[in-house]
Order: sequence, then structure tokens, then C-alpha cells
Amino acid sequence: MKCKKCGTEISKTDKTCPNCHAEINSGEKKVNVLAIIGFIVALIGTFSGKWTFCAIPVIGLVLSIIGLVRCKTCKSGKGLSIAGIVISSLSLVIWFFMIILALSI
Repeated sequence: MKCKKCGTEISKTDKTCPNCHAEINSGEKKVNVLAIIGFIVALIGTFSGKWTFCAIPVIGLVLSIIGLVRCKTCKSGKGLSIAGIVISSLSLVIWFFMIILALSI
């Protein structure tokens, strides 16, 4: 394997070029798993129909926020994180109004 910047021969385990100190991109793309899980949990929390699942949108919101913060290091999952935050927030608002309506009856 050769450095793209200076052409020096480098090993596959090197993170930087020993000659020019350029960062070596091994072609691996980091995946933001928390963004994906946060989005899925947000969807599950939205479509769950039981009162006991009221905490699921909170879990989806927390995971999506953490996934959004991790987007800076993973460089992926920003859209899923934002979608998870929006869906979880809307679910919490709906649950809040459902609880108020149930208590007022």
C-alpha cells in the first residue's frame, strides 16, 4: 500500500504515513450505530399503543441525541439522529396530551 500524498510504501496497520505524516484512510466507513438504534426505538415508541411504553420515546430521544453528538466523529447518521429526535419529541407530546385527556375524564 502506498501513501496517496508522497508515494511512500506503508503497511496496512499504519494510521499515518511515516514519511509525510498524512492520515491514511483505510476505506472503512464508520457507522453511527446509536443514530440507527435511536431512530428505530423512536419509531417503536411512536407506534406502541400501551401506556407502559410511554418511556420508549424518551429512550429513543436520548439515543438519538447521543447519536447526533457522535456524528462529529463518525461522519454519518446525522439525518437519522435528527429524524429520531423529531419523532421522539412528537411522540412525547402526543403521550403527554393523551395522559392529560385520560386524567381529565
